[in-house]
Amino acid sequence: MKVLIGLTQQDSPHVERIVTCLESKGLEIEQLTLQSDDSLVAHIRGRLYSLDRVLVAISPDSILSNWVRQDITGGALIELIQSKGMDDEMIVPVLVRSCEVPLLLRDRISVNFANKSFEEACQELQHCILGAEAEDSDRPANRVFRTWEVDPVGAGKYALVMEFGVSMRRSEGLHIEVDLGAEYTNTKDWFGPPNLPKIPTRPGGPFFNSSLRREPPVYVRKFCEPEVTPSKSYYLYVEANEPLQARERLFLDAHGREI
Repeated sequence: MKVLIGLTQQDSPHVERIVTCLESKGLEIEQLTLQSDDSLVAHIRGRLYSLDRVLVAISPDSILSNWVRQDITGGALIELIQSKGMDDEMIVPVLVRSCEVPLLLRDRISVNFANKSFEEACQELQHCILGAEAEDSDRPANRVFRTWEVDPVGAGKYALVMEFGVSMRRSEGLHIEVDLGAEYTNTKDWFGPPNLPKIPTRPGGPFFNSSLRREPPVYVRKFCEPEVTPSKSYYLYVEANEPLQARERLFLDAHGREI
């Protein structure tokens, strides 16, 4: 498998470690060091079919460059790939150094080297690139399910917040079913950053192609959009007069696929 990595000169030391990690899995890696005013699209336009993945090193330096602003955040590279009849999932933005990632790029970050150990991030990246070819025994979990006991906002005596998220690969919507262990009386749901169970002032969607089934103690929600990403989780608040204990019964994407 041929992988090209676009990077700035300042990110070279960080990317060298990542290259060593990927080459250990037999991947063929090419580094493309770009100047701030370069165009990534111009460099790879004529050789796109020879590449399996295009990694983009995101950092405080690269987000200021023309090739990230226009080609990645601005969508020029996606347009090129789609015009060739190829899947834009071949673009893999990787956060190699912590920075304020542009809003339009945040949901596309596939692997974050800034918020976890290098070894864990490398493993995530290997699986992001190799997909089904990666060994199942090494495969890190992508689904994230967390619960918090919180103070009720209504008349109930007990309340619980649940987070349904992903750690690396985006999910096209969700199809969840959870058993709360009690007859719940009130629910709210919303989207928010991971591991942040604060109920917003205005909870809710928007949800698209959505269905909802409330049959206490079971709660079922399915929606095709929006996507659940490493930076955006789906949250569910439930309230009851008896103690709540969430048991995940179903956690798939909107098409019934494993996340």
